[in-house]
Amino acid sequence: MFEDGLQSPSAFCVFDNYRPGFSSFEPAVLLVVIAALAYAFRQIVSRILSGSDLTMTTVAYTGLTASIFLSIPLPLVWRTPVGSNEFILIGALATPGSP
Repeated sequence: MFEDGLQSPSAFCVFDNYRPGFSSFEPAVLLVVIAALAYAFRQIVSRILSGSDLTMTTVAYTGLTASIFLSIPLPLVWRTPVGSNEFILIGALATPGSP
């Protein structure tokens, strides 16, 4: 299907079972489209704000907005950490992000 080998494996997985029409349509593909649109919107807003705001302000607003939007589905998937291995992992991932 992809003879030149330049396409990524993820693109191959998405289009591996492609058939004309909507019979093989996967709703999960819409998540990729939504993610691409959100990224493009963020890039446009960042470009607009770059003329009037400091870079640190724009980065702070981006992080705050992402935290709010990513916290919306959190109650649906939350699982309380159990065991010392999970707490060690949380600490190992949180430590590089702290100043």
